[in-house]
Amino acid sequence: FAPWSSARAMIKWCVRGALLYVLAGVVCALIGLGAWAFSPKEEHILLKICGWILSLTQAIALMALADMAHNFMDKLRGIRPLGKFLAVKLVIFFSFWQGLVILLIEKLGGLDGLVDPSQGWYSTKQVATAIQNILICFE
Repeated sequence: FAPWSSARAMIKWCVRGALLYVLAGVVCALIGLGAWAFSPKEEHILLKICGWILSLTQAIALMALADMAHNFMDKLRGIRPLGKFLAVKLVIFFSFWQGLVILLIEKLGGLDGLVDPSQGWYSTKQVATAIQNILICFE
């Protein structure tokens, strides 16, 4: 990491990096809700674009937080930030593999019985996404 000209500039970068992800998440959620409200049966290119935007902003937020951790590690030794950072990374890692398992179950046909157009479940992909989202909420 490059040295910062001032602590204020570094803090601004860290806060902006994290808030960029929050803002992108809210905007993409609203776009997804709007796309679903107008045509729940179709997949929209906007949702794929939102997925890429969220991935990019997640990477920026992680870089900002890692930069902050790197610069403040000595001052934060008393609260052991490394363990907390690794715990969050473990949850993210687990969520990633959980998503892959759900995708595998979907591809093997394990979610076919949950598709019910009368209840608003039009595809196994929609069911898989709903399962992943609810599990992430519980985590």
